[in-house]
Amino acid sequence: MNKPSSSKISETNWDRIDAMSDEDIDLSDIPEVTEAQMARAILRVNGVPMVRSKKAQPITESQGQK
Repeated sequence: MNKPSSSKISETNWDRIDAMSDEDIDLSDIPEVTEAQMARAILRVNGVPMVRSKKAQPITESQGQK
């Protein structure tokens, strides 16, 4: 079963966004990510948390998933 699409129409000016380069984006109000935050980060693929390794594997209950 497919999820119903949203009836709300986006008011974003996508043409303006698409025309922007990386240098045009103002990131001055966004704080830098700290090493501690990165250490706690969880990679999720399709909503499934992955184990940190060279080849990502789903976390199983036996590995202490919370």
